Amino acid sequence: MKPSEENKDFLFELSKSLQNTSRSASLHGRVLELKDLKLHIQTRIDELEKQIEETDPLNNRKEQR
Repeated sequence: MKPSEENKDFLFELSKSLQNTSRSASLHGRVLELKDLKLHIQTRIDELEKQIEETDPLNNRKEQR
């Protein structure tokens, strides 16, 4: 193989490796973003369920007995 062809192959592989690294980092970032959103949503659901329990008239009657 000629030196110029070897350089082309090396540059192609290097470019491919950089592209894969960039894609992997992007995907990891998206996963972390969604996990953070999931945690936020679950926290909000828990808060709302607590408010429902506190304002449920049937639930309050059970506590008074």
